[in-house]
Amino acid sequence: LDWLAVDFRESGWKVKRLVRMIVTSRTYRQSSKASASLIARDPDNRLLARGARFRLPSLLLRDVALASSGLIDLRMGGKPVYP
Repeated sequence: LDWLAVDFRESGWKVKRLVRMIVTSRTYRQSSKASASLIARDPDNRLLARGARFRLPSLLLRDVALASSGLIDLRMGGKPVYP
């Protein structure tokens, strides 16, 4: 991901190029289906070998990104910020 971020910056923030790099990568093309052997090795998903699929509302996704980067401001009130 670090390499991808550096390449994105060095390309002049070209989003189309970034998307093309992601969707043509081997990682993106891998199957997301859990195999029988994977389920047998981790039936309760304690090792998080497969993730739950659910949609996040945009504001929640924004808050998760800010929290994980350490940039979230938890103070109440103030000027609203829209994504």
